Amino acid sequence: MASLNELAEVLAERAGRQFSQPFNMEMKALIHLWRSRLTRDTLERNRQDRIFFRQWFEVPLELTNLSHFPGFPDIPVMRSVCKVPNPLRANGIVFDYIGSPDRMSQFQVFTEQHELIPALNARYTGRKIKVLYMEERLYVFNTLVLPVLLGASVFDDVMAVEKYGCNCNKSLCYDDDCEYPVPREIQQKIIQSIMTVELRIPPKPEDKLVNEDEPQKTEESYRS
Repeated sequence: MASLNELAEVLAERAGRQFSQPFNMEMKALIHLWRSRLTRDTLERNRQDRIFFRQWFEVPLELTNLSHFPGFPDIPVMRSVCKVPNPLRANGIVFDYIGSPDRMSQFQVFTEQHELIPALNARYTGRKIKVLYMEERLYVFNTLVLPVLLGASVFDDVMAVEKYGCNCNKSLCYDDDCEYPVPREIQQKIIQSIMTVELRIPPKPEDKLVNEDEPQKTEESYRS
Protein backbone atom coordinates (compact mmCIF):
# COMPACT_ATOMS: atom_id res chain seq x y z
CA MET A 1 0.00 0.00 0.00
CA ALA A 2 1.08 3.56 -0.62
CA SER A 3 1.90 6.11 2.06
CA LEU A 4 -0.01 9.35 2.54
CA ASN A 5 2.92 11.25 1.04
CA GLU A 6 2.90 9.01 -2.03
CA LEU A 7 -0.85 9.43 -2.51
CA ALA A 8 -0.55 13.20 -2.25
CA GLU A 9 2.40 13.21 -4.67
CA VAL A 10 0.37 11.34 -7.31
CA LEU A 11 -2.32 14.00 -7.11
CA ALA A 12 0.16 16.88 -7.09
CA GLU A 13 2.00 15.55 -10.14
CA ARG A 14 -1.22 15.08 -12.12
CA ALA A 15 -2.23 18.65 -11.25
CA GLY A 16 1.22 20.03 -12.10
CA ARG A 17 1.61 21.32 -8.53
CA GLN A 18 4.21 18.90 -7.18
CA PHE A 19 6.41 21.69 -5.81
CA SER A 20 3.63 23.45 -3.88
CA GLN A 21 3.64 22.52 -0.19
CA PRO A 22 0.24 24.18 0.50
CA PHE A 23 -1.29 22.18 -2.38
CA ASN A 24 0.29 19.00 -1.00
CA MET A 25 -1.27 19.66 2.42
CA GLU A 26 -4.64 20.32 0.78
CA MET A 27 -4.43 16.98 -1.03
CA LYS A 28 -3.71 15.18 2.24
CA ALA A 29 -6.83 16.73 3.78
CA LEU A 30 -8.89 15.63 0.77
CA ILE A 31 -7.47 12.10 1.02
CA HIS A 32 -8.69 11.88 4.63
CA LEU A 33 -12.09 13.28 3.62
CA TRP A 34 -12.61 10.85 0.75
CA ARG A 35 -11.35 7.94 2.80
CA SER A 36 -14.11 8.66 5.33
CA ARG A 37 -16.79 8.92 2.62
CA LEU A 38 -15.71 5.74 0.85
CA THR A 39 -15.42 3.82 4.11
CA ARG A 40 -19.00 4.66 5.05
CA ASP A 41 -20.28 3.79 1.57
CA THR A 42 -18.39 0.49 1.51
CA LEU A 43 -19.57 -0.60 4.95
CA GLU A 44 -23.19 0.28 4.20
CA ARG A 45 -23.06 -2.06 1.20
CA ASN A 46 -20.87 -4.80 2.65
CA ARG A 47 -20.76 -5.21 6.41
CA GLN A 48 -18.24 -8.04 6.08
CA ASP A 49 -15.69 -5.57 4.70
CA ARG A 50 -15.21 -4.15 8.20
CA ILE A 51 -12.21 -6.46 8.59
CA PHE A 52 -10.29 -4.41 6.01
CA PHE A 53 -10.90 -1.09 7.78
CA ARG A 54 -10.59 -2.34 11.34
CA GLN A 55 -7.79 -0.89 13.47
CA TRP A 56 -6.46 -2.55 16.62
CA PHE A 57 -5.21 -0.59 19.62
CA GLU A 58 -4.17 -1.14 23.23
CA VAL A 59 -5.87 0.74 26.05
CA PRO A 60 -3.83 1.26 29.26
CA LEU A 61 -6.05 1.33 32.35
CA GLU A 62 -5.91 3.15 35.68
CA LEU A 63 -7.86 2.83 38.91
CA THR A 64 -10.60 5.41 39.52
CA ASN A 65 -14.12 5.63 40.95
CA LEU A 66 -17.53 6.65 39.67
CA SER A 67 -18.43 9.26 42.27
CA HIS A 68 -18.66 11.98 39.59
CA PHE A 69 -21.30 10.05 37.61
CA PRO A 70 -24.90 10.51 38.82
CA GLY A 71 -26.68 7.22 39.39
CA PHE A 72 -23.57 5.17 40.12
CA PRO A 73 -22.37 4.22 43.59
CA ASP A 74 -18.92 5.39 44.66
CA ILE A 75 -17.15 2.17 43.65
CA PRO A 76 -13.63 1.59 42.29
CA VAL A 77 -13.35 0.68 38.60
CA MET A 78 -10.64 0.59 35.97
CA ARG A 79 -10.69 3.42 33.39
CA SER A 80 -8.77 4.11 30.21
CA VAL A 81 -5.85 6.41 30.98
CA CYS A 82 -6.42 8.42 27.79
CA LYS A 83 -9.54 9.30 25.88
CA VAL A 84 -10.27 6.71 23.19
CA PRO A 85 -10.77 7.87 19.59
CA ASN A 86 -14.40 8.02 18.49
CA PRO A 87 -15.36 4.94 16.46
CA LEU A 88 -17.30 5.22 13.22
CA ARG A 89 -20.80 4.05 14.11
CA ALA A 90 -21.71 1.97 11.09
CA ASN A 91 -23.59 -1.32 10.76
CA GLY A 92 -24.93 -0.86 14.29
CA ILE A 93 -21.45 -1.56 15.71
CA VAL A 94 -19.38 0.67 17.97
CA PHE A 95 -16.45 -1.62 18.79
CA ASP A 96 -15.68 -4.85 16.96
CA TYR A 97 -13.68 -6.09 19.94
CA ILE A 98 -12.98 -4.95 23.48
CA GLY A 99 -11.34 -7.58 25.62
CA SER A 100 -8.20 -9.19 26.94
CA PRO A 101 -4.92 -8.51 25.11
CA ASP A 102 -4.61 -12.20 24.20
CA ARG A 103 -7.99 -11.99 22.41
CA MET A 104 -9.27 -14.94 24.41
CA SER A 105 -11.96 -13.02 26.31
CA GLN A 106 -14.26 -10.46 24.72
CA PHE A 107 -16.18 -8.20 27.09
CA GLN A 108 -19.67 -6.84 26.64
CA VAL A 109 -19.62 -3.10 25.91
CA PHE A 110 -22.39 -0.67 26.88
CA THR A 111 -22.81 2.88 25.67
CA GLU A 112 -25.65 3.87 28.02
CA GLN A 113 -25.69 3.92 31.82
CA HIS A 114 -29.32 2.80 32.00
CA GLU A 115 -28.40 -0.38 30.07
CA LEU A 116 -25.32 -1.18 32.13
CA ILE A 117 -26.85 -0.93 35.61
CA PRO A 118 -29.40 -3.78 35.13
CA ALA A 119 -26.67 -5.90 33.54
CA LEU A 120 -24.46 -5.44 36.62
CA ASN A 121 -27.36 -6.58 38.80
CA ALA A 122 -28.20 -9.63 36.68
CA ARG A 123 -28.42 -12.77 38.80
CA TYR A 124 -26.17 -15.07 36.75
CA THR A 125 -24.03 -12.76 34.63
CA GLY A 126 -23.80 -9.62 36.75
CA ARG A 127 -20.29 -10.40 38.00
CA LYS A 128 -18.78 -10.88 34.56
CA ILE A 129 -16.45 -8.17 33.28
CA LYS A 130 -18.37 -5.40 31.54
CA VAL A 131 -17.25 -2.19 29.85
CA LEU A 132 -18.95 1.19 29.62
CA TYR A 133 -17.94 3.58 26.83
CA MET A 134 -18.83 7.06 28.01
CA GLU A 135 -17.35 10.52 27.47
CA GLU A 136 -14.67 9.02 25.21
CA ARG A 137 -13.35 6.70 27.92
CA LEU A 138 -13.71 3.00 28.65
CA TYR A 139 -14.74 2.01 32.19
CA VAL A 140 -14.18 -1.61 33.20
CA PHE A 141 -16.37 -3.18 35.88
CA ASN A 142 -15.89 -6.31 38.00
CA THR A 143 -12.09 -6.37 37.88
CA LEU A 144 -9.38 -4.19 39.39
CA VAL A 145 -6.37 -6.17 38.17
CA LEU A 146 -6.56 -5.71 34.41
CA PRO A 147 -3.76 -3.34 33.32
CA VAL A 148 -4.68 -3.04 29.67
CA LEU A 149 -7.48 -3.75 27.19
CA LEU A 150 -7.24 -4.60 23.53
CA GLY A 151 -9.71 -2.87 21.24
CA ALA A 152 -10.69 -2.90 17.60
CA SER A 153 -13.04 -0.75 15.58
CA VAL A 154 -13.45 1.29 12.41
CA PHE A 155 -12.66 4.97 12.84
CA ASP A 156 -13.87 7.99 10.93
CA ASP A 157 -10.48 9.63 11.42
CA VAL A 158 -8.04 7.03 10.22
CA MET A 159 -5.15 8.82 11.92
CA ALA A 160 -6.81 9.02 15.33
CA VAL A 161 -5.69 5.55 16.45
CA GLU A 162 -2.16 6.15 15.19
CA LYS A 163 -1.96 9.38 17.23
CA TYR A 164 -3.55 7.63 20.21
CA GLY A 165 -0.91 4.90 20.17
CA CYS A 166 1.87 7.45 19.93
CA ASN A 167 0.59 9.75 22.67
CA CYS A 168 -0.93 7.27 25.13
CA ASN A 169 1.00 4.03 24.64
CA LYS A 170 4.29 5.63 23.61
CA SER A 171 4.37 3.20 20.70
CA LEU A 172 6.01 3.83 17.35
CA CYS A 173 4.57 7.06 16.02
CA TYR A 174 3.03 7.24 12.57
CA ASP A 175 4.32 9.69 9.99
CA ASP A 176 3.19 10.41 6.44
CA ASP A 177 5.81 8.05 5.01
CA CYS A 178 4.18 5.03 6.70
CA GLU A 179 1.59 2.96 4.82
CA TYR A 180 -1.75 4.74 4.75
CA PRO A 181 -3.98 2.30 6.69
CA VAL A 182 -6.73 1.58 4.17
CA PRO A 183 -7.02 -1.23 1.58
CA ARG A 184 -5.18 -0.50 -1.67
CA GLU A 185 -8.44 -0.72 -3.64
CA ILE A 186 -9.83 2.13 -1.52
CA GLN A 187 -6.61 4.08 -2.02
CA GLN A 188 -7.19 3.76 -5.76
CA LYS A 189 -10.78 4.96 -5.44
CA ILE A 190 -9.61 7.91 -3.35
CA ILE A 191 -7.20 9.01 -6.08
CA GLN A 192 -9.80 8.59 -8.83
CA SER A 193 -12.48 10.43 -6.84
CA ILE A 194 -10.28 13.41 -6.02
CA MET A 195 -9.06 13.69 -9.61
CA THR A 196 -12.52 13.48 -11.09
CA VAL A 197 -14.59 15.43 -8.54
CA GLU A 198 -12.17 17.83 -6.86
CA LEU A 199 -9.50 18.48 -9.51
CA ARG A 200 -11.59 17.66 -12.59
CA ILE A 201 -8.66 15.81 -14.16
CA PRO A 202 -9.33 12.55 -16.07
CA PRO A 203 -7.34 9.72 -14.44
CA LYS A 204 -4.60 8.06 -16.53
CA PRO A 205 -3.49 4.41 -16.52
CA GLU A 206 -0.18 5.40 -14.93
CA ASP A 207 -2.10 6.73 -11.93
CA LYS A 208 -2.99 3.16 -10.97
CA LEU A 209 -1.73 2.34 -7.50
CA VAL A 210 -2.95 -1.24 -7.22
CA ASN A 211 -0.32 -3.88 -7.83
CA GLU A 212 -2.16 -6.89 -9.20
CA ASP A 213 0.72 -9.16 -8.16
CA GLU A 214 0.64 -8.00 -4.54
CA PRO A 215 -1.01 -10.66 -2.35
CA GLN A 216 -4.35 -9.76 -0.85
CA LYS A 217 -4.25 -8.96 2.85
CA THR A 218 -6.21 -11.16 5.17
CA GLU A 219 -8.00 -10.11 8.35
CA GLU A 220 -4.94 -11.15 10.35
CA SER A 221 -2.83 -8.77 8.30
CA TYR A 222 -4.88 -5.86 9.57
CA ARG A 223 -4.54 -6.83 13.24
CA SER A 224 -1.70 -4.57 14.28
